[in-house]
Amino acid sequence: NLGALLNYTLFASGTHDLPRGQATYNGVSATLDSRFFSGFGTVSQTGIVGDRLVGERGGALRLDTGWVFSDPDTAITYKAGDEISGGLAWTRPIRLGGIQVQRNFALRGDLVTLPLPTLNGSAAVPSSVEVYVNNARTFVKDVAAGPFQITNLPMVSGAGQARLVLRDASGRQIESSTPFFVATQLLKPGLIDFSIEAGFARLDFGRLSFSYDKRPVASGSLRYGLTDWMTLQGHVEGAPGFVLAGIGADARIGGFGLLTMAGSASHGAGGTGFQAYAGLDLQWGALSINAATQRTFGTYLDLAAITAPVRVSSTLASVLQATGTQGFDFGSARPNKVLDRISVGIPLVIDSASLSVSLAQMVDANDRRSRIASVSLSRNLFESGTIFASAFVDLQDRSRTGVFAGYSMPIGKSISANASVGHDKNGWSLATQAVRAMGTEVGAYGWRIADQEGSTKQRSAAIAYRTRANQIEAGVTQAGTGAVGTMQVDGSIVVAASDVFLAPRVSDAFAVVDVGAPGVAVEFDNHPIGKTGTSGKMLVPGLRSFQKNRLAIDPDSLPVDAQIASTKEDVMPADGGAVVVSFGVKEHVPAALVRLVGADGKPLAAGYGGTLNETTEFVVGYDGRAYISGLTAANHVVVRQDKGSCEARFDYQPDGERQIQIGPVSCS
Repeated sequence: NLGALLNYTLFASGTHDLPRGQATYNGVSATLDSRFFSGFGTVSQTGIVGDRLVGERGGALRLDTGWVFSDPDTAITYKAGDEISGGLAWTRPIRLGGIQVQRNFALRGDLVTLPLPTLNGSAAVPSSVEVYVNNARTFVKDVAAGPFQITNLPMVSGAGQARLVLRDASGRQIESSTPFFVATQLLKPGLIDFSIEAGFARLDFGRLSFSYDKRPVASGSLRYGLTDWMTLQGHVEGAPGFVLAGIGADARIGGFGLLTMAGSASHGAGGTGFQAYAGLDLQWGALSINAATQRTFGTYLDLAAITAPVRVSSTLASVLQATGTQGFDFGSARPNKVLDRISVGIPLVIDSASLSVSLAQMVDANDRRSRIASVSLSRNLFESGTIFASAFVDLQDRSRTGVFAGYSMPIGKSISANASVGHDKNGWSLATQAVRAMGTEVGAYGWRIADQEGSTKQRSAAIAYRTRANQIEAGVTQAGTGAVGTMQVDGSIVVAASDVFLAPRVSDAFAVVDVGAPGVAVEFDNHPIGKTGTSGKMLVPGLRSFQKNRLAIDPDSLPVDAQIASTKEDVMPADGGAVVVSFGVKEHVPAALVRLVGADGKPLAAGYGGTLNETTEFVVGYDGRAYISGLTAANHVVVRQDKGSCEARFDYQPDGERQIQIGPVSCS
């Protein structure tokens, strides 16, 4: 389907100096996201227009421009324009302008990419098998005597316990339990996931509209499912005079965790370097451990480092050029020499609280070291509330220490409140906040009020309202002697199905429901979302790309003289595209409910077929009533019965305000 849309966010702000009574204008801006879609893909453009943009002249800043086309049959997405390169846990993606080809498993909702656990067993006699995953029954099947195997069970990601219950005809029951670990990083054997891109690195994104490195670059990432428990990885990067290559693997550790290991090497004008990476994700009941370490040796660089703009003083630039090292001093853009992190989630046996301890260590390319330890504790309190506390310390600078504690609770169905107290090197602070969440229906509203006292004093309030066409939010923040007021409007303008719609922001795919009658209730996945406008159409945002979305209309809201063939339809829109769903409602249909009786005055039997004016077929229902459409002022019907046919004649006068009923009409 052809069409276009424009998402917009309009924002304005101003400052008021309270003691002086002076107001200052801060500026107005519009963040725009436009899309043009067809059967050949989607062309998109994002940008910002404002009167006080930083780094740009003319008041306009271009962000991303691109074309994308997705092929569900091959599960591949093709892109051209501004993109982000693919990567792995141990690589650093970059922005670039060029072309990209990626595997996109999201295009195939029917495809299971994860290697799911397999359960084996044996039955002495024909039996019934039930499988419970974390105490929830997920599978039931009858099995014959002998060994059996259960595959492709629905499992949750992470660690869990699968319990198999075997019950024979006598009621005897045998149970067995098996721990499992489902990792989203693993692929089923034989599946390939990849991303290949080439172009020119994007520089100064969000600051300059057109700024690209002059050197062409290329990169590629690959994952291959080798076995149910191991997935191989590979990654390459290249530019003139530079190359990087690395390999790795994700391996499941029994039913308890996942181990990731990788190594890579780079070579260029700056020299040769290496990087080693290891990651561990373990779960044992409620105990969880997540850790990773990354080390670089020598002059290890990547595309993110060699294409990053390094701004130095003119004096330093002259020194670098004179010593022949210009282009090889990449400063903080180089990968860290050391990057370690470990987090442990500990269940407390004596209480229902959960405890988490973490440690992070980093040594950057300039040998600056940072080590931060933290601990957090949370516990449900009074059924619906939660109490929490956390503390952190910088082990390199003990003055950078802080503690934080608070309590949050819901108030009713849509309001939540929280209060917290904290202390850091600036002193104590107390913060309170109450929020009313805004619903998705037209006319919904929400608000937020907050106050912070102590070392930092700040108060704020905001209110938001959802209309049929957009969402409007206004807010004010007061800090010190100044107050800042803001106004924001979010929405979209859509051109599709030969019509123009003003609608809330459209983030993914959408549909235009064409009913052909105004005021008809529309449902999305069995939830009412609104009614058609005067044109008989309604725009439905929020559809899931390449997945089944059910759209339906409520026949009770149709005019009494309307006729419709179907009330629901399943659609699968393309990525960011649109579909038009036409229910083909016909208004002012000349139809009536006609009660037919035989020569003896008794209603004709249900199930007999008939013909109106020798053209339109109908069926007689209970009590001799037949819904007959296509009527004229004078009508002739023939009803086919077991012992021959009978004929009847009657007149018809339309009345759009009510369902017309005619009869009894004698058929003889």
